[in-house]
Amino acid sequence: MEWGRAKTILIIAFVVLNMLLVFQLRDSTQDMTVQNVDMESFSDEVRALMKSKNVVIESDMPEVSGPLEQITVTFDGGSLPVKKQTLNQPIASNVALNSSEFYAMLQTRVNDVEMSDYQYDEQMTNDRVILYHQLYEGLPMFEVNLRLYRENGKVVAYSRDRVTIETMGEQTMISSYTAVSTLVENYLPDGAVVEHVQLGYHGQIYNSEKQFLTPFWRVLLADGSKYYVHAINGAVEALQKESNS
Repeated sequence: MEWGRAKTILIIAFVVLNMLLVFQLRDSTQDMTVQNVDMESFSDEVRALMKSKNVVIESDMPEVSGPLEQITVTFDGGSLPVKKQTLNQPIASNVALNSSEFYAMLQTRVNDVEMSDYQYDEQMTNDRVILYHQLYEGLPMFEVNLRLYRENGKVVAYSRDRVTIETMGEQTMISSYTAVSTLVENYLPDGAVVEHVQLGYHGQIYNSEKQFLTPFWRVLLADGSKYYVHAINGAVEALQKESNS
């Protein structure tokens, strides 16, 4: 009888131990998602607010060194959107979309394009549209794009923005931590998961020839929400979930 009770206690202890290990593993996994985030770079108030709102950061927090230029872009042709061009020969898109193999195939089919001038945007790519941003001084211009259109797993058409760039002087930038802190304090809902933070050039592109672009921190949430934080004055532009079809 005593042995039966002892076995029951051992089984219960084993179950409890397993539960504790599961919780510990879950916590360790959550810690790994923010291992590249220096939480000390946030103020005590922001860290406390993140905890109370259950805000999670799963993105790296990139930094900028020194001031950056503001720019003006002139769209060749002066009209948007750019028309699609059909490829003479479709390209299979079952390889990595930022690989040298895919770029080599692409450059043989798209006229006058150098893929080293572009950055693949995995976060804004979907089953229909593959998106690349043209780079300026190593930073993406979020509204100056090469778009690849695919059907049945193959790229069948493309459209490309062509621009001339003029510089407008340098400004000192706020850090990614300052940008995210602003969102935590004023915009992010409870349970928000910050999935991607990136610095690039952004501006309101209308149907006109010349547009002003300035550095912004683009912050993407796991639910598809998108925020642009002005990297000079910290002003926030919040966008609805969207499709880049």
